[in-house]
Amino acid sequence: MVVGGLSPAAASTSETSADKPNLRACYDGKCKITITKSVSFPVHPRFHMKRLRVGFSSNGVTANSSSGGGAGASSWSGGYVSKGGWMQINGIRVTVVSLSDSKAVLSLTAKR
Repeated sequence: MVVGGLSPAAASTSETSADKPNLRACYDGKCKITITKSVSFPVHPRFHMKRLRVGFSSNGVTANSSSGGGAGASSWSGGYVSKGGWMQINGIRVTVVSLSDSKAVLSLTAKR
């Protein structure tokens, strides 16, 4: 298999690294990511949370926000949405673009 002029060995390396989502791109609440396991990443303070955690099963996607309270305390809030749906958490809309047993493709859009 040749991908974009890459040899088969280089193509498989590219595909492997493509499996790791660029979570830094989601800091501003705007990105499209493919996840193969639960992930947690920091977001801009304007969303009034420290981190967004996203996970999935073949039935749906969960997203939770952490307020990151002081002295090690934090509170989490979030929701669940099935394939094709969306939810909004603290000004970030999480849309389920596609979903399977092995991965979820999510689109994040800043609403603040």
